[in-house]
Amino acid sequence: KEKQEATIYRGKKWIRTIFQDVLKYKENLVFGSHGKFKEVLGPFFNQYQKIKKQLKIHTKLLLSKRARNSEIVRLTHGETKFLSKEYDSPVSTIIYNNKVAIIIWTEEPIGFLLRGEEVAKSFRNYFDVIWKIAKS
Repeated sequence: KEKQEATIYRGKKWIRTIFQDVLKYKENLVFGSHGKFKEVLGPFFNQYQKIKKQLKIHTKLLLSKRARNSEIVRLTHGETKFLSKEYDSPVSTIIYNNKVAIIIWTEEPIGFLLRGEEVAKSFRNYFDVIWKIAKS
């Protein structure tokens, strides 16, 4: 039986390690806050987006309608859909490989990295349900 693991990351440096891990895989699913990544991690945001594009990492991104004209939408390599403004959140969720990263965007961000095929599959299912109701 596959081992399930959870790790807590505190601080900007450690949150960057989560994003560096995401870059090892060809696709990811993301839903959550808009603008907080760049606001909290500054220049790392642009570096990350540039590397994702160079590596042709495909992203399916779910955001609030409020983010429709934001930089994250312009820089994302992949597909983007939007939800009503009620879904604004200070939390981002990234699903990739057999991992789920949940990041709470505060001045000193906290991330939870869950590892395990079952948990990743569950979050993919949640994402797919929301993706179907979101608007292009």
